Amino acid sequence: MNPNTSLDNEDTIDLKELFFSLIEQWKIIILCTLIALVSAFLYLTTTTPIYQTDALIEIKSNKSNPLAGLNSEMAAMASFAGLGGIGDSSIQSETELLKSRAIFGKAIQDLHLDIHFSPKTNTLQKILSSNDDFIKSYTIQGLSVALKNKNQNLIISEFKTPKSYENKKLLISFKNNKYTILDGATEQILIKGILGQPLLDGAWNIVISGNMASEQEFIIQKNSLPTAMSNILKKFNASEKGKGSSILELTYQGENPENIPTILNSVLNIYKQQDITRSVIDKDQQVDFLEKQLPELKADLNNSERQFNQFREKYGTVDVKGESELYLNQTMQLEIQKVELQQKQAELSAQYTNEHPAMQAISAQLNALNTKINEVNNKVKQLPEIQRLYLQYYRDVEVKNQLYTGLLTTYQSLNVAKAGELGKVNIIDYAMEPTSPIKPKRLIVLVLSIFMGGFIGVLIALLRNMLNSGLRNIAPIANQYHLKNLGKVIYSNQLDSTSKSFTPLLAASQPTEIVVEQMRQISTTLYHHAQNAAKPIVQVIGTHKNTGNSTLIANIAVVLSQMNLKVLLIDCDLKDGKLKQFFNISTNLGLSDYLNNSETILNSIVNPTSQTNLDLIHSGNFSGISASLLSSSKMTVLLNTVTSNYDLILIDNAAVLESSDGSILAKHIDTNILVTRFNSSTLEQIETALENFGNSELKFDGIILNMAKNSLI
Repeated sequence: MNPNTSLDNEDTIDLKELFFSLIEQWKIIILCTLIALVSAFLYLTTTTPIYQTDALIEIKSNKSNPLAGLNSEMAAMASFAGLGGIGDSSIQSETELLKSRAIFGKAIQDLHLDIHFSPKTNTLQKILSSNDDFIKSYTIQGLSVALKNKNQNLIISEFKTPKSYENKKLLISFKNNKYTILDGATEQILIKGILGQPLLDGAWNIVISGNMASEQEFIIQKNSLPTAMSNILKKFNASEKGKGSSILELTYQGENPENIPTILNSVLNIYKQQDITRSVIDKDQQVDFLEKQLPELKADLNNSERQFNQFREKYGTVDVKGESELYLNQTMQLEIQKVELQQKQAELSAQYTNEHPAMQAISAQLNALNTKINEVNNKVKQLPEIQRLYLQYYRDVEVKNQLYTGLLTTYQSLNVAKAGELGKVNIIDYAMEPTSPIKPKRLIVLVLSIFMGGFIGVLIALLRNMLNSGLRNIAPIANQYHLKNLGKVIYSNQLDSTSKSFTPLLAASQPTEIVVEQMRQISTTLYHHAQNAAKPIVQVIGTHKNTGNSTLIANIAVVLSQMNLKVLLIDCDLKDGKLKQFFNISTNLGLSDYLNNSETILNSIVNPTSQTNLDLIHSGNFSGISASLLSSSKMTVLLNTVTSNYDLILIDNAAVLESSDGSILAKHIDTNILVTRFNSSTLEQIETALENFGNSELKFDGIILNMAKNSLI
């Protein structure tokens, strides 16, 4: 048969069938889930818990705006140039400052954070040991290590190595309170020492004290400052808590919940102290400037007062007119503004060049003041000589007196501010010891492992399903090749010859089982079909080995006998017949003996079974070519003889693709049934079996799907 039409639904996906195919492979899915759970357990056991602590600081702005003192026009000009925020604290700059070597470098030095120390263990030891047995703490006194289970401890106060051994793993072993340091790669001995005694040998500078009597081996590593900084900054984070809040949240992660607050608080204190120091330095610079200016200004003031007094002694009191007083006040105000701008210019010159917009704005204002002063001076020159000199001396005294008094007040205020300087950093919350680790999240890891394991299991099941070309639905085949779909027999361990609970005659021992009821329906259909044929003989053949057709036909025979029908079961699989074992027949003579020996009579090979109305002719003792025996006239005589004595004759034969025996007997039989096995028989095998029969001008009358594993087929 070579039909041109394709099978129905060949290119479509049956979701229900797909779902039940996954259910069939539940063992694989469960296995993958269990493997994922075990992996998650090993991960949680071998991974050291990570804790996190946090702190809050406030960044205050306590610097005056360098544009203060400029007139509105000049200030607007500088602000337009982008200078309005000059002197304000920048959160971003403070965050970067926190991560600088100036802060963390000192913390590393103070707490010995550049020393790495851990026990040398393998994966099995990590699983069996507890994380609480090894406790490591960084303190000002040194790196403290405690082994709880052995009541032993160490303090590494100093550990300096040659440059060539920095950032390299070294092994340190202890025995009888002595230690030996070895190269981690070559295990070559580098240096030896005694606990409690400083060791100074060239670039080696080691101070280790404590109690470590038993033999124990650890990994120790001296990190360079850049490496130590990199390792610590990976665990540190600083971010603004709310945009524009000027509050920084600092977090630090580590393995020891008792130690990480110490590290973060140390960073906070260093940052706070350095901030105060920077603020004091700024004020020191202003005080130094004033200390230089005050003596000079005092001398100028004294000189001006002396000249004014000499003028008054010479000319006495001078009557100053209203116009002269106006010039005097204008000149004094302009001179004071000029000196203040010059001081502001001196302060900004320490930060900016002359081309900076702020410096240019002050220069422009100074030029404007100088112009006004020149105008007033020109008007003063037009006054009478005595009044002009009087105004000049009086102006010098008043201006310098006011400037001196103002600078002296500023000088005293700065000294007071230095004594009580708090800086712009305000520590709101110090770091506290965390109560629970942030990772690994045990529940999340376990739940994810279940999902991942199940997902991988489903993928494997789907892949197997895709790669499996076994038949799952016989309806399209039956329709295409015009075969009667006799139905299916669901899978049962008791009908599986590879199972320990194999029960070949399930229909006899458990006749109420669902699978037996399915066989009963098939048996009824076979009986009616055989009654309508010329001979009541039905041959049941599998497509290939292990389709379970022998077990199926044995149970069908039992079911038919239970229907008060007289049934003869013939095992024509001369090479590998199994029906004798199924019915526990002890007689040795069988079909091959009858066909091969003319002296053997038919009645001698017909064996009654324990089932009423059911007789069996087993395959017998065969050696030779089965086709020659089954094609003999004696076999034809046998079939013609038994049809008159039984209601139905069932014949079990070798698989179509394994032998031609079925085709030979089919010429004498009106009803031939093909048995396929779920997920085992392929479409190609079935088409080949049908083609083999078609080449002999034979055909199958029906098809059965055996050992189906879901109820939708």
